[in-house]
Amino acid sequence: PHRTVNSPDVAAAVTRLTREGVIAPEQAVLFGRVARGELVSLSVAIIEPDTNVASTVEQAFTSLGFQAHVLADGDVVDFIRQRTPSVILLNVELPRGSGYSFCNRLKKQADLKRIPIILTSGMETAEAFAQHQKSATHADAYIHKPLSVDQLLDQVSRLVPEAFPDGKPALPVDAAP
Repeated sequence: PHRTVNSPDVAAAVTRLTREGVIAPEQAVLFGRVARGELVSLSVAIIEPDTNVASTVEQAFTSLGFQAHVLADGDVVDFIRQRTPSVILLNVELPRGSGYSFCNRLKKQADLKRIPIILTSGMETAEAFAQHQKSATHADAYIHKPLSVDQLLDQVSRLVPEAFPDGKPALPVDAAP
């Protein structure tokens, strides 16, 4: 049998489950948004060849209710076009090309240019990021590695305000790549 649960019932259940440790506080934020009917379908595309970084970021975002799509290698533009994510996390150093060139290609596509891109790099200098930022097809944010999930959430909350309407959620201490 299926029944509809009203918002106060869900809010009370979420509070109880959080207090009992059944769900984490960041999941409570997600359930609260569902209860208020505010939840929108959010997704992140993670273009990252380092499987450890990709896995950590994927776990963090899925725990916050995002769908996460991970690509370690392949055609970035086709991957993005098929998924149309809310935000793109794009590493500069990729096996088959530069994150800069993929960023430029994505920002030139009429159907994809509105998607915010966060470029990451463990090897690029601040000067290289600044130079790319001057281009017409620049990324929306730049983060040097090692990065933290908290840094990513700061940028996502700035670039996709509907992602966290109640403010950026706190993540467990161990959720950092």
